[in-house]
Amino acid sequence: MYIGKSNGSLGQWFISSAVVVILITALTGCAAMVSSLKPDAGSDILVELKMGADPNQLDYKYVFVYSKQQIIVPQEYYYTFLPGEIFNMSDVPSDKNPTNISLSSSQDAFINYYYSNFFYTWSDYIYLNQDSGIKEQIFLDGNGSYFPSTADLNINNTYNSEKKDLGQMSWSFSSANAEYDIQFQFQLEQFGTDSAPSTDQKFYFNLFTLDPDGIVVDYYRNNNNNWTKNQINGENQYELSNNSPTSSHLGLYSIKVKII
Repeated sequence: MYIGKSNGSLGQWFISSAVVVILITALTGCAAMVSSLKPDAGSDILVELKMGADPNQLDYKYVFVYSKQQIIVPQEYYYTFLPGEIFNMSDVPSDKNPTNISLSSSQDAFINYYYSNFFYTWSDYIYLNQDSGIKEQIFLDGNGSYFPSTADLNINNTYNSEKKDLGQMSWSFSSANAEYDIQFQFQLEQFGTDSAPSTDQKFYFNLFTLDPDGIVVDYYRNNNNNWTKNQINGENQYELSNNSPTSSHLGLYSIKVKII
């Protein structure tokens, strides 16, 4: 009797355990299925640009701007510097001055104009440049969510020491027959904890070109759609008409930003 009763209890225990295992398996299976539907965050941004013709590889800067908010870029045909860039007021052509500030007046006021009108909307930027055959890949983080809305010469110069040369980042110029003329890639973690996008978060981008004199010669115009999300296969691509005002090789025709 004792043994029979024990066997019955043992059998019930096995049945109960099997039911529990089945329920756990079913629940975990459902959880895996649900989570697999949610896009995962990527680790790198791939940027691909198509120009009107072969890009000018010497002395031109191709500036990619990233932000969590809509970006304002400097005006076309006018001079601009970049946050942290050391420059002299004498370098600014009088007919390319976008401000109402006299070039003989305070450099602080001139610098503040750019921060209060443009740079405050930027989180980070990176520029590509090839000078005398030497490729530069320079990145600068705003040390927060965005660059400040007010700045003077001292504040601007502090950023100069914080610029990073991203030697590990790949970028290349290709022939006009290739699908993209410029392609480069960098890690999201470079943006830092304050400005890097979280999973599924929207972020904005823009790109403009500076000639050797610091004049904006082209920029990405489709401001209503220049955003994507931090998720695997997040992708934006927009075709632009080749309406460059100067040389055809400056015409930014299309830009694709993809999370991988």
